[in-house]
Amino acid sequence: MLNAVRGELKEGQLFYRAVKSDIPPGVKTDEMSFKTVKLTIFSQNDVEDAKKSQKELLKNRIVRLRNEAFEHRFTLEYLALHGEQAGS
Repeated sequence: MLNAVRGELKEGQLFYRAVKSDIPPGVKTDEMSFKTVKLTIFSQNDVEDAKKSQKELLKNRIVRLRNEAFEHRFTLEYLALHGEQAGS
């Protein structure tokens, strides 16, 4: 049932509970809207980026992760930037 709802994972992917993108700072975690999104932590493009530089690899990986979350109207930044506040 879980895979029917979320889809199958490919190599290098994981499920992540992301925060809805329109949640303002200061909202407590238990009041936020979450959705499970599929993110690609590692892709074949990463191999080519790593050959160029570590900086290129990290930049492109971050952009990819943000884009995958945003496709579902969710963000990864909220908890990364406001995680300490959100839990208080």
